[in-house]
Amino acid sequence: EAGYNGFYGPVLDTVEMARILFPTADSYKLSDLALREGLNHERPHQADSDAYVTAELLLILLNKLKNLPHTTIER
Repeated sequence: EAGYNGFYGPVLDTVEMARILFPTADSYKLSDLALREGLNHERPHQADSDAYVTAELLLILLNKLKNLPHTTIER
C-alpha cells in the first residue's frame, strides 16, 4: 500500500525449523530457543539484538536440519 510490491521470495521460519527439531519443546520464543542453544541474548525485544540472535539461531538450526532424513523435513 505504500507504493512497494509485496515480498514473494523464499521464507525461512526459525519457529517452524525448531518445531521439526524440538517437537516437545515447551516454548518456541526466541529467548527460549536462544537459551536452549547456548546463545547470548542480552537485549531481548531490541530489533538489532533480536535480528542478530535470530541469524545465529538460523545457522544452528540449518546445520541440525541437514542431518535429518529428507522425509522428516518434508512433513
